[in-house]
Amino acid sequence: MSVQSYGQGFQDSIILLNGKTFRGDFIELNDDYLVFNSPNKKGDFQMMIEKYRVFSYTKDGMESVLYEHQPDSDNFLTVDQSRKFTLGSYDARNAYSVKPVFYVSLGLTYSVALMDTYLTKKEAAGSVTPGLQTGFFGRAPSILPMGMILVMPISFGLPSTKVREKNILQTGLRNDQFYYEGFNSVARQRRSLAALKGSALGVLLGYASYYALKTNNY
Repeated sequence: MSVQSYGQGFQDSIILLNGKTFRGDFIELNDDYLVFNSPNKKGDFQMMIEKYRVFSYTKDGMESVLYEHQPDSDNFLTVDQSRKFTLGSYDARNAYSVKPVFYVSLGLTYSVALMDTYLTKKEAAGSVTPGLQTGFFGRAPSILPMGMILVMPISFGLPSTKVREKNILQTGLRNDQFYYEGFNSVARQRRSLAALKGSALGVLLGYASYYALKTNNY
């Protein structure tokens, strides 16, 4: 299975051990790193990538594998196992959506932040400030919503990933252990990051909503 299988097309390309890919043109190849020009929406982007991060690169249609099997180091997987792991990581980056995680984290955290602003009749009656309006935005939120920024990434990042058919680009590796391990590793990282972003935004929106709509000044 060549690097072309990664969907990198016919340009020069690089695939990292974590499944990230870059297309473009090589500027320099030496013993320690690769200098690569990769176009993006903002124009050409030149990068220098250390070779130890690279599984393989393709130049002029020829693949060169840089990964070396070293049992006593972090490279304990064989080249074939590492290729499958990398392919799984690639699929998790390109065919696995974490948008639901982002929106669920955002919604739950925002809900917690809103509930934290709810002033009950009992609390209003026990306050030294007279005439307080009860309900949402009746009191300033506490630090409770901030805890969601820790809870949500852990909650979404720890469980193993169920790989669905629509997530599998490398169909020949459907039931391969190393493919799944690579997929699961990246999928969990992406879910955790999406949950972090969603919960952080939920906290910001919750605080902003309170200060924009608060019903009591005290």
